[in-house]
Amino acid sequence: MSCKTKKEIFLSNIENKQQFINLLTKKLSEKGCKTFRASGDADTLIVQTAVSCAANGGQDVVLVGEDTDLLLLLCYHADMTARNIYFKSDTKKKTAKKFRIWDVKMTKTALGEETCSFLSFIHAILGCDTTSQVHGIGKGIALKKWMNNDHFKEHAVFFMSGNKSKDEVKKLVKSLV
Repeated sequence: MSCKTKKEIFLSNIENKQQFINLLTKKLSEKGCKTFRASGDADTLIVQTAVSCAANGGQDVVLVGEDTDLLLLLCYHADMTARNIYFKSDTKKKTAKKFRIWDVKMTKTALGEETCSFLSFIHAILGCDTTSQVHGIGKGIALKKWMNNDHFKEHAVFFMSGNKSKDEVKKLVKSLV
């Protein structure tokens, strides 16, 4: 039976979405494709799979997606000694005639090792699929803040330097106000 409902409406129903995932997984497995199921947000599993393929496979890897979270996570997790990973946007900007493609190693080199080591902080604190973003501050602005604002860097270092007690976090927040 064909479905005459728009994709977005059909998949907005959690039961429809789960049944579709189950059917797709079954059909892909029957054709010999490996499938993985993420228990939560799939971005990390997608990136870990791409990084693992680049490390263990004999060829370059292309990850196709529309989510910039994937590119951030790739720059954070990619191994510079493994095969190349390319991130290809599956959506075109209205002004562009071509899809955008990022060479993850070149992007990681351009950003620098220090910046890439803090991308997980930038990703988590300023909005990802499971976290709301700070109003008016997107990932591009956050990246610029990281690169140009020592105060922002100090706070990132604070949070990335290990487990902090509730009191330590409160003290930091009070210093900001």
